[in-house]
Amino acid sequence: MSELMMDVAAMKAQGYHCAQIVALLGLRTLGKENPDLIRAMHGFTGGLGRCGKLCGCVAGGLALFGLYAGKGTPEDPEDPMIYMMAAELGEWFRERFGSDQCCDLTNNDPAVKLKVCPPIMEETYAKVLEILESRGYDLEDASLPRRE
Repeated sequence: MSELMMDVAAMKAQGYHCAQIVALLGLRTLGKENPDLIRAMHGFTGGLGRCGKLCGCVAGGLALFGLYAGKGTPEDPEDPMIYMMAAELGEWFRERFGSDQCCDLTNNDPAVKLKVCPPIMEETYAKVLEILESRGYDLEDASLPRRE
């Protein structure tokens, strides 16, 4: 079991869910904590509040893109790269896993979720980092503008 997978398992044992775990991994990469963000991500778990819709791993990945490229203050410029990164993640996810819908991936079965979700979290997080790096973002400092 990889170190990342052990971290995912530990976070799961603490009661966190898919969207929260992907966000927690990203915050850890930045050396930050943000309980407000993690609480906000809770509603995205289980396919948008356990509705079986968009996989929480995708939602967590989109939140991480927002940490690096999102507009957070009136003074922040909008970085249109966020939309390209979101599209790339969505395309990759559907190609890799066959769907981006939680119900398709897990049949809304808790036993299936225990088996399939941790590797999806791990792979999605790795893909988010890959996309950020390929677009010139400093993974250790989201406050820096991306390199052109």
